[in-house]
Amino acid sequence: MDLNTSRSKIILLVAFSGLTAAAIVPHIKNTPLIVDECNKGVKEACQHIFTVKPKRLNAVWSIQGKEIISQLRKEDLERKKIIEAKKEEERQREIAKKEEERQKEIAKELEKAREAKKQADEEERERALLATFGDWQYATFDDLASGKTYKRGSLRSENSINLDFPYSGAQKGTLSIRRHPRWGFDIYLSVEKGQIISTSSWDNKTMVVRFDNEEVNNWRYNDPADNSSDYIFVSSVDRFYSKLLSSEKIYITINMFQAGQRTFVFKVKGFDPNKV
Repeated sequence: MDLNTSRSKIILLVAFSGLTAAAIVPHIKNTPLIVDECNKGVKEACQHIFTVKPKRLNAVWSIQGKEIISQLRKEDLERKKIIEAKKEEERQREIAKKEEERQKEIAKELEKAREAKKQADEEERERALLATFGDWQYATFDDLASGKTYKRGSLRSENSINLDFPYSGAQKGTLSIRRHPRWGFDIYLSVEKGQIISTSSWDNKTMVVRFDNEEVNNWRYNDPADNSSDYIFVSSVDRFYSKLLSSEKIYITINMFQAGQRTFVFKVKGFDPNKV
């Protein structure tokens, strides 16, 4: 039998190498030919023998191509190592990818936490700032005489005072700022009950005023035109207004009928000039 015929038969046998060794070896008449070709150094024949488990063939035949078979084993081992290395590399890439995604999620959560803290801090600062603001109330009124409207900002005192009968009961003072179409710009202090009186001369009536921690001032005031005793108008109104805008608190002490001096504390910070 020539070499070409042998190789043709080997190729045919190799085509069926997907079968198990138990199925191939007993039924292939030309297995000795494959062994012989392997012994001659034909790698394809040795590859077939390696595929169908050479140990089973050794039990029947003496395989002289052990070196080739051994080399095939080494190549197969290296191939498996390469495959495993690639699998490990892929696994590590997958781990790295998951770790990168995890770090991104952590970074997102940290950023959210930072933004939440920043917002909370801003809100806290705003609350702290608002806590220093007075509760100014703004309103618009009609002046029927002129047919125009005017605006007023009013602020009740932080503290309350108590007077004797017939004005008994806790009450607060009110500081008001208005721009009237006929009477102009005014700042006045009013009480709910009782009478504001002056201990000085009728044309030099004063009250005691302190802006924040500054020194006290004897500030002149005027009585209303209708001679009411429950409110008074601040003199030097522009200067008083300027001081008010730069102050946080104003302490105003007035004389009350049969009650002596009483002090009202006004948290004036936060007044909005655009609303009056």
